[in-house]
Amino acid sequence: MNERDRSFPEAFPWFRFLPQKTVQEFLVEFMETARAASDGSSKLTSPEAGDFGGVEPPEAPAD
Repeated sequence: MNERDRSFPEAFPWFRFLPQKTVQEFLVEFMETARAASDGSSKLTSPEAGDFGGVEPPEAPAD
């Protein structure tokens, strides 16, 4: 059993029930999404034109 076979079922319990073909499709899409997210992360973390100030916390929904 390789690292992937141990890690994904821990993170995604339903993973172990997928047929092998679907597992391959899932892993390809997962890695494509992870790469795309990591490529765009610098855009999300780099400063724009200075500090825009504090952010107000969201209002809590009424019970």
